[in-house]
Amino acid sequence: MGLEKCFKTEKKIMNAEQMLCLINAGKKSLIIEGGKKTGKSTVLKEMYSRVLAEDSSEKIVILKDSVDYINFINDVYSTLADDGVVHHNKCLLSKKEREKIIDEALKRHKDKFGRHRFHNIDAELWMDEFDWIKGSNICKDEIDSFLNIDRSVRDKKLNMNVADRVIAFQIFSYYENTLEDKGYMDPLDQAVYLYRHKDIIKDSVKIDHIFVDDAHNLQMVQISILKQLYSKTGVITVNDALLENKNVLKCFGDGIDTVKLVTNMEPTPIDTVEEVQKDVSKNKATGITKRAEERRKYTIDTSKARSGSLFRQLQEKEGTRIRLRDGINVEDIETSKLDKEKFNELVETKTLESFIEACKMLRLCRISRSMDDQYKILITRMKVLQDSIDKYKDVYEADIYEFCEYYVPESLRLTEKYLEHVDAGLRWKILHDNEVEIVSALEGLVVAVNDKIEEIYRFASINLEAKARALESVMSQDGYVKPEYRM
Repeated sequence: MGLEKCFKTEKKIMNAEQMLCLINAGKKSLIIEGGKKTGKSTVLKEMYSRVLAEDSSEKIVILKDSVDYINFINDVYSTLADDGVVHHNKCLLSKKEREKIIDEALKRHKDKFGRHRFHNIDAELWMDEFDWIKGSNICKDEIDSFLNIDRSVRDKKLNMNVADRVIAFQIFSYYENTLEDKGYMDPLDQAVYLYRHKDIIKDSVKIDHIFVDDAHNLQMVQISILKQLYSKTGVITVNDALLENKNVLKCFGDGIDTVKLVTNMEPTPIDTVEEVQKDVSKNKATGITKRAEERRKYTIDTSKARSGSLFRQLQEKEGTRIRLRDGINVEDIETSKLDKEKFNELVETKTLESFIEACKMLRLCRISRSMDDQYKILITRMKVLQDSIDKYKDVYEADIYEFCEYYVPESLRLTEKYLEHVDAGLRWKILHDNEVEIVSALEGLVVAVNDKIEEIYRFASINLEAKARALESVMSQDGYVKPEYRM
């Protein structure tokens, strides 16, 4: 069969891009790039299995999420500490413990410098900010690096001017000092230390092959240190949005190959000979005559029309002249074909307005009732999100980078693929399974949009409260206070 075709492993089909990864297993370091449902994790596990089977004596590790990665770094750091190479502090892994440290740091900062609006920000947001600072290889005494770093994307989560950055870095320094006072290190401290002291990493602690899934959930410094931790090959999987940041390639090291997975689904089971024969036998057993087949071709079951199966029935019956089941009405049913050129142009524009128009185009095509319902909601909520962003842009700049770069485009592309399957006349079972997955993804997207809208209004509310308190303070200084507080 050739590389451009397919390759069978167990009951799965690997496409050309996935095969390139498998061929390179244990031979080259790779970045496997792809969107959701492109089979990145499946390929990574298969590569791991192949390397393990080839030589079980080699040290191989597969890290399935950021927690696995943190534990792995902690093991390396602890081993070096046991050898007396580094000073080993207790690693602070508990999220609740970190939140307590942050609350204490905020209190100490407020006691020193007075009240600031940053003291009202949730500990979870500060945790994210501190991880980003350390992930950019910045320590508590390096304020100049922090002030000069590009945070155009980051400021969409926590909007700061220059003065705000100084306050934020003060709070970060108090957090670091509080950690030291209690004899703690958080996970990123270990990664930063190892990155800054690469020469202490002995060959004895290195792994022959390291496989890291969903590396886009890691900070840059965590990806950067990987090159120092394996001796033969390293493989990471990342989403499309992360690889647009060329620093990832620089972080992971020189001489790294990149393989892009483009198929929007994981390898799917193929039919066995026995299953095919079973289907053929079943059709023969029905004994349906050619005339009956033709009659059935023009009949649609309207009782199922509201269950989302209407367009599937139209496709199965070739979308021709259809007689309703009651035999009264005869009509031509036509649905729009997706204008792929215009659709792709809208998706690539990557704005909420263009996404809304793309959703409208999909609703005119042969999507199921349940998919149509979700797109209807999504159009409405994306309009609200855009209005919220425009209304409160001076107060809070919401981060919709992931929405525009990954979440919405991937959902739209999935539906586009679904329509291709409909046009290809695939079996109902396959279409139904695809439909369920897409509807689930759309429901998750609607939840994410609603959460982002609530986030904007939450920060707008904080700003409103701050203005109200400021107004009350000014009025009280001018002598306008509540009657019960007057002398």
